[in-house]
Amino acid sequence: MGQCPHYKGNLVCGATNQTISSYIRDNTCYKSYDRCSDYKKSSSGGCYLTSACMQAQQESFDDDCYELTELRRFRDEYVRVNHPDAVSRYYEVAPQVVSIIDGREDSAGIYRLMYENMVLPTVTLFRNGEVEEAYRVYKTYSDGLEERFVSTGGGLTTEHE
Repeated sequence: MGQCPHYKGNLVCGATNQTISSYIRDNTCYKSYDRCSDYKKSSSGGCYLTSACMQAQQESFDDDCYELTELRRFRDEYVRVNHPDAVSRYYEVAPQVVSIIDGREDSAGIYRLMYENMVLPTVTLFRNGEVEEAYRVYKTYSDGLEERFVSTGGGLTTEHE
C-alpha cells in the first residue's frame, strides 16, 4: 500500500478526531481518500472553517461551492508546498474552533464575520495571484480564532471581531 500519494499532512481519526500516527498513514492509506479506512474525509475535504461558514450561510450546503473549491486549490497548490506545518496545525485546531463556535448562540454572526473577513479576502487575493498575502490573511485570522476560542476555553465573550 505504501504512503498515501494524495495526503501529505496528518490524518484524522474519525472516531477520536485525533491525528493518526505516521505508521498508519504510511502503511494503510490507499490511493483514494474514499478507500482509506483511517482518514476521516469530511464533506469539506478538510476545509473546516470555510465549510462551517458556508453551511451557516446557505439553506442547502454545496460542497463544491466556489469558495471551497478555490480554498482547496489554494491549500493544495500553495500552502501545502510553502507552509506545510501550518496545514498540520490547522487540522489540529480548526475542528476545535468549529466545535466551540457551533455551541454558541451567536455562531451565525461569528461565521458571517469569518466569511467576510477571512474567506472572501483570501479567495480574492488568491485569484489575483497574491498568494502570500492570501496566506497571511487566512493564517492571521485562523490564529486569532484559535486564541479567542481554543486558548481561552470557548471564547466566553459575545463580541464579534
